[in-house]
Amino acid sequence: MLNKFTFSGIAILLLFSCQKSSQEEVSPGQEPAVRMATLTIEAQKSEATKALSQEGNSMIAYWRNTESVQVYKPSGARAGALNVLPGTGEKPASATLSGTLDITGLNEGDNLSLRIPRDEWDYSGQAGILTGTGSIEEKYDYATATVEIATIGENSITAASEAYFTNEQSIYRFGFIADAATLNVKLFVLGAAWQRLVRKIQDGVSDYGALKIVPDSPTTDLIYTSVRNEAVDPDSSGDTYYFTVVGSDGSAYLGSKAVPASVLDRHGRFISARTIPATKVILSRNTSESAVVF
Repeated sequence: MLNKFTFSGIAILLLFSCQKSSQEEVSPGQEPAVRMATLTIEAQKSEATKALSQEGNSMIAYWRNTESVQVYKPSGARAGALNVLPGTGEKPASATLSGTLDITGLNEGDNLSLRIPRDEWDYSGQAGILTGTGSIEEKYDYATATVEIATIGENSITAASEAYFTNEQSIYRFGFIADAATLNVKLFVLGAAWQRLVRKIQDGVSDYGALKIVPDSPTTDLIYTSVRNEAVDPDSSGDTYYFTVVGSDGSAYLGSKAVPASVLDRHGRFISARTIPATKVILSRNTSESAVVF
């Protein structure tokens, strides 16, 4: 039979236990302990997302094992990155994504945002090439997906569905002619009548302005450009693109191209404008003959 001293001892133990538990809780202003967990998920993508291969007038998109998928929390904070294991075939359209993420503060039912190809969302610095170092494929072919957290375990989390990536821009290829001849382009600057061309996106806010495209060397080849035009809308009335082109001899040319509504109804298109007429700028004698484009 328990006596009063036994009950007193139990009471003391319970009080100590409660005090210890209270000490382990995160106090106000204290950062919670970092929690890491592994996410593995299947991924699909729409056309012209990620690695690119041009076949005629079509753009074939596929996954590569050198790619990395950035993951963000609902707050916008970066949670980490997922490695890519492409599916079968020469140009696989599906892949398995896997990696260890910081899940601190996350709960079941929260949404994770996924983005490729890199953390920085920036369209500046393009060299006009589709593949290779510094290309659209490597740096400027952005695509996003959203997945819901289904379960959170001790060392892993699961998603409620596959990741379906959608394009966040279109890919254009431009060529210019002057006096019935293909123009040898040193660089060009692209602007738009609606002034909704995105230079970069930071903290969800778009910075609008002209895009300057500088090939590694003057070229008569078609110049590929990744363009996020936020005038894109299912009910778009179209737009007009304006070009300031500098030729290999330093001469300046001006051109424009009407962009029909059928092209601007959505992102993710491959658009070709091979023969944009460009008119040489004739400078007066009192004007410098050097063409400088900022």
